[in-house]
Amino acid sequence: MTFAKAFPHVSIGSAEHHAIIRKLSTYVQLERMGLSGSKDKSAWESGRNLITLPFAGLDILGEVRSCKGRKSGPVKVFEVGCGKGHTLRTLKTIEGDTVHVDGITLTKNAADYAAGKFDDPDVYNVLAKVFQLLPLDGPEIKKVEPVKVRVGLIEGADIQHQDFIFSFEAMRYVFDPARALEKIANGLSTNNGNAVLEVPEGFLEEGIGKGIREHLKRNGIIFRMELVRTRILGLLGKAARYFIYMQRNSDIKVDLNPFYKIRTEDAYQDPGGDGRNLKSSSWAH
Repeated sequence: MTFAKAFPHVSIGSAEHHAIIRKLSTYVQLERMGLSGSKDKSAWESGRNLITLPFAGLDILGEVRSCKGRKSGPVKVFEVGCGKGHTLRTLKTIEGDTVHVDGITLTKNAADYAAGKFDDPDVYNVLAKVFQLLPLDGPEIKKVEPVKVRVGLIEGADIQHQDFIFSFEAMRYVFDPARALEKIANGLSTNNGNAVLEVPEGFLEEGIGKGIREHLKRNGIIFRMELVRTRILGLLGKAARYFIYMQRNSDIKVDLNPFYKIRTEDAYQDPGGDGRNLKSSSWAH
């Protein structure tokens, strides 16, 4: 994926261009640090929990099964920021040929993990326990399906006709929220394709956020943003998470070019920060 494809509004050599490259280098290093091996049980547990222990705000399996009732053929699912593909592999393992999964990740190594390139016989000794969906004396899933995903940035992705698009803890790393939302909106099926995106507080500035919301509504996209008190990944307690929900009911192509804005200095884009110093948009509550 070329830089120009992801950011056609950024001039090569500009301050924004250098800021993106600098920040992207940080993200690549962060992802490589997380590539500790496909035997990492905690990572697989998180991927499994997103599917099998749905929490308020994001019920991936429920969304997929709801899509099955509205269409014939496999449900097309896309994950923004899929990492090593644990969540997509979990979904594919459980739902089989009734789903077609796709996603985008930052590095080829991560995509190779998703494709099962680094799996070996021992990995299934771990995953047989991780994927235990019934009591300990019940049947085990012996094979975890590999999935093919893309390498690149959502701002430059070409996605089409997806029934369901989701993202968890990845939208905080996009460089241009408007460009990313444009790609996701146009990637949805025109027949009630849905998207659920977990985003950080302050993901959209108040003025830009209002403009984006109104523009999407004028172009056949139902759009809302909510703050949800939710249990996260099976842990005790509640956490406040913001979610964007979109549904496409039109074949009109969304163009959010008037709202493109590179954001490279936000605290929520700092891998070591949590974004708590950002103010949320007034319409996000």
